[in-house]
Amino acid sequence: MKPRAKDWNKIYLEGKHFTPVENKLVGRLLKFAKKRIGEKIKNVLDLGCGTGDFAVKLAKKGLRVVCVDFSPIALKIARENAQKGGVGRGIKFVKHDLEKLEKLKSPEKFDLAVHRLTFAFIKNKKRFLSSIRTLLKPGGIFALMTPVLLPRAAYSKHLKTISVKKAEVEQLLKGEFKKYVIFHRRPFGERGLEITYIVQNKKRA
Repeated sequence: MKPRAKDWNKIYLEGKHFTPVENKLVGRLLKFAKKRIGEKIKNVLDLGCGTGDFAVKLAKKGLRVVCVDFSPIALKIARENAQKGGVGRGIKFVKHDLEKLEKLKSPEKFDLAVHRLTFAFIKNKKRFLSSIRTLLKPGGIFALMTPVLLPRAAYSKHLKTISVKKAEVEQLLKGEFKKYVIFHRRPFGERGLEITYIVQNKKRA
């Protein structure tokens, strides 16, 4: 069952949060994205920002970040973390449901969009990915970090809930962006795997 906003509120009120993204990975991601785009990365969209760990690390690199989440508790904690990190002015926080991402109003297009660890909870994944294409600049980069399930492996019920089948996510990415790059992979949970996929929006002709 897809968690509701109040479910996430409870999780964050209990002090739970996702494993922090590694600083080294953030640096590698930005370097890779800059090389692909061919110019400096300026504006970043953090989709499902949670308590803001990823956004704070990006803002400390001098980037302007728009954080989107539908949990007001997560956004409250993320604002506090941004202030503590000294980057409160570099991050904008927006309460919005990712299931309705196509309705997100933004006066600007983004060089980079990131989405970490909650792709499994998106009900209409195809529509979500399609909406990201409209939010990115031509040639913009989308980084999807998600736990995946491999064929012929035994997984716990919990891991199955928070993960997507590797073949399924790759088929979706190819359907919307034509091709993808497996940028990074690391062990996740009990015999699980987290993969960072990178895709690029179509450039202007």
